[in-house]
Amino acid sequence: MTIPLLSLRHQGAPIGGLLKVIFSGSSGALQTPGPVHEALVPARSPALLAAFRAWCNHPDDGHLPAHFFPQWGIALIAQALLGSPYPMRRILNQGFRMTRRGALRADRPLKLSAQLMECIESTTKARLTTRFVTELEDQPDALVTEVYSVVPLAKAKRRERSERPEDTRPWRAVATFDAGRFEGATFACLSGDINPLHWFPPAAWAAGMKTPILHGFAASSLVLAKLESQPELIGGAYTSVDLRFIRPMALPGRFALEIAKTETIDLRLVDSAGKPCMIGSVTV
Repeated sequence: MTIPLLSLRHQGAPIGGLLKVIFSGSSGALQTPGPVHEALVPARSPALLAAFRAWCNHPDDGHLPAHFFPQWGIALIAQALLGSPYPMRRILNQGFRMTRRGALRADRPLKLSAQLMECIESTTKARLTTRFVTELEDQPDALVTEVYSVVPLAKAKRRERSERPEDTRPWRAVATFDAGRFEGATFACLSGDINPLHWFPPAAWAAGMKTPILHGFAASSLVLAKLESQPELIGGAYTSVDLRFIRPMALPGRFALEIAKTETIDLRLVDSAGKPCMIGSVTV
């Protein structure tokens, strides 16, 4: 695999946003909802979009892949988190809920807004929800996303594992993804999310991982690109998706996308041992 290092020239804003969070000071309190942060950004680079589409096999229909929102949104989402009283350098993505209300033309500038909506604190962690909206000049609220994050505060006491009820949903494997050793470095270059946990082994070891792990947003892009290239898998184009990252995805690794259709359309991404790493649902 060739790591697209040239794509880093388009990542000044996302990298800067991440660094501000990592090195920012903290405040004594956190009010929610927080202030609304806004920005107007130019159209995304055609070269960057082409590289991203080639990586995740997303069809080129002249529109922005909605699941690529971290690339243009991470800087503003990070700004909404500034001033938190928590150790933000330890923040982890836990997933997102995304609603598509209109297609985003790839050649148009984007109007963005981000707002910290909720913070739920326990003795071991703080759970944060940030609302992020992407608009075109003539299409308000085209893409609305709630990003879920968690900041560990203290090590939780180990509890005895309780028996989970058997999952009897009719899961059907529809695709497999082979993520190589350098998949994290590739997505870092494409998205600007340069967290070394995903590409630098010593950083992964320091976090208790045996190897670097795949970005949750990278895994979601692989899955959603598949659903957009083969909408018949879920019965049509999805309008909303809710995904949660529940288990680290060690690199290299092979992952399988499974779908179960009952009253809802559920999906999960499982590792080679059959353990779910990402779970969620889509609405058509």
